[in-house]
Amino acid sequence: MKKAFLNKDQLSGEKWLEQVREQFSHWRRTRLKKGRIPQELWESALDLYPVFSKHRICKSLCLNQNALKSRLEKRNIQNLPTQSCQPSPSPSPFIEISLPTSSPELNIKLEYLKGDGSCLKLELNGPIPMNDLESLCQKLKEA
Repeated sequence: MKKAFLNKDQLSGEKWLEQVREQFSHWRRTRLKKGRIPQELWESALDLYPVFSKHRICKSLCLNQNALKSRLEKRNIQNLPTQSCQPSPSPSPFIEISLPTSSPELNIKLEYLKGDGSCLKLELNGPIPMNDLESLCQKLKEA
């Protein structure tokens, strides 16, 4: 008989962790032979992060911290958007532009790519105070 478990939206904090811990305990008690942890149990464990620290998850569920870290990294790579920023072969210099002090309707797409590969995409539509836009560009440059 398959045991029914509540999903994470129905639980909060410690109850959620306790539920996942019980799933692992049940699997360990009822498995016929030693083997790999089923994918659905891994998914339950991965869902606990970042609500709980990696250390706390591993300690509570008796998991190897390197295995959890590896699976979290793999999940993050798989969840990246398909249209992500790609670094250009040669870095582009920062280009300053002069903007009018006020604008009627502007549609601006701003893509900011840092050296570490992180990317920020902004799409601004409508009347935009130019000093706000300049301030945003300056903060991105300093980040």
